[in-house]
Amino acid sequence: MFLAQVFVHELTRHYSTFDITDPIKALEGVGRGAHTAAPNQFKHPPLAGLHKVHFFSPRFLARNLLNVLKSKEGARNFERIWNEGLKQTDSEYVTEELIGYIAHHSTVTAFEDKSRARALTGEWIVFHQYEGRNYYLTLATHTQSNEEIYGNVLSACRGESFPFTL
Repeated sequence: MFLAQVFVHELTRHYSTFDITDPIKALEGVGRGAHTAAPNQFKHPPLAGLHKVHFFSPRFLARNLLNVLKSKEGARNFERIWNEGLKQTDSEYVTEELIGYIAHHSTVTAFEDKSRARALTGEWIVFHQYEGRNYYLTLATHTQSNEEIYGNVLSACRGESFPFTL
């Protein structure tokens, strides 16, 4: 199931396979660290005990920037950026220079900060850890319910000879 999902995303150009394989390489210790949060476990049934890790794609850029702007910290940062821009332009009017300063710092700088903090979000790679190995089961989105994701996990396990049962 997992490989079929990755293949379909590659064919449709929805995601690059590198968007998905880079975090897997990091999990397997053969790639560089990701710019998303560290992997963690689902907490609620029926997914409790399974693991997830975010993968990032350029198509998630707008969502990440919106998350920054909607946060309390983002609102404070915007006010700071606005005031710094006014000082830098030495004007009390909205100028092209001020707009450029605000645009750069509320997008490029915000993205770089979020990336450095390993706080980029995206969609999930769902996997199971068993006897020190990772078994990649399915891709999942934030809009799917736990039950939908679990249904995909069960489909991924059907017909496979994994050394574990869920």
